[in-house]
Amino acid sequence: PFSGLKINDTEHVREQPHHYMLRPKPIDYLLIWVLGGRGHVRVESERWKAGKGDLFLLPPRREHEYGAEPEHPWEILW
Repeated sequence: PFSGLKINDTEHVREQPHHYMLRPKPIDYLLIWVLGGRGHVRVESERWKAGKGDLFLLPPRREHEYGAEPEHPWEILW
């Protein structure tokens, strides 16, 4: 069921208060796992607060953004 699945890139972001990304026209899925701290995730007009244990799957071809809360920056794997 996962034929053609390819991991393009990964990153471990730790406590960067100004961590923010806007992807206006993404061509791929993005998986974000929140290990600690807090942040936010937005897909088009829907926005969620993010905290430890949350897992987000952001779709291709839909604008999305995500970022750390400056006072309690998150730790994420993507």
